Amino acid sequence: MTKKTKITLAVIAVCLVWGNVLRKWYVNYQAEQELEVSEQNYSKLDFSPLLLKKDSFDLILPDVDPFLKKSKYQNNTQISQAVIPSDKKKIVNPRKTQKETSTIKQTWPQIKYLGFVKNRDQNTTLCLLQINNRSYHVQKGGAESGVLVSQVYRDSVHLVFQGEERTFMK
Repeated sequence: MTKKTKITLAVIAVCLVWGNVLRKWYVNYQAEQELEVSEQNYSKLDFSPLLLKKDSFDLILPDVDPFLKKSKYQNNTQISQAVIPSDKKKIVNPRKTQKETSTIKQTWPQIKYLGFVKNRDQNTTLCLLQINNRSYHVQKGGAESGVLVSQVYRDSVHLVFQGEERTFMK
């Protein structure tokens, strides 16, 4: 090989090496620009708690209570009374007139309004009440332990007990 061809090959090798160096520098330069843009977008992110949309779902209620084996969504407007053993029945004084017994009012039972469950298919609302530390599911117009449910709202319920009306908040 002549001296001229050796120099030509050396120049080509140097050009290839420097071309490769410049190519890598250019690729890294573009990556740095993309990194700066992504860091700017990342700094704009808000890490406050996310506001979630309320989710709704359809609750499929069985027609029959699996434990009592009877329909539990009947409109019970009659007042349910506790069964009293025959030996402990209360003796009513026959001398009291009807006026005297009607003027005696019982005090309101202890009531808590726990919320409601709405059935979209039948467009009915079950009110969740705790009356004297016992839980009940009562429809609008239904009664339980002498307490009649007249109106059911999201945050309150309107009840009637022996002709007296009250509103209970959740």
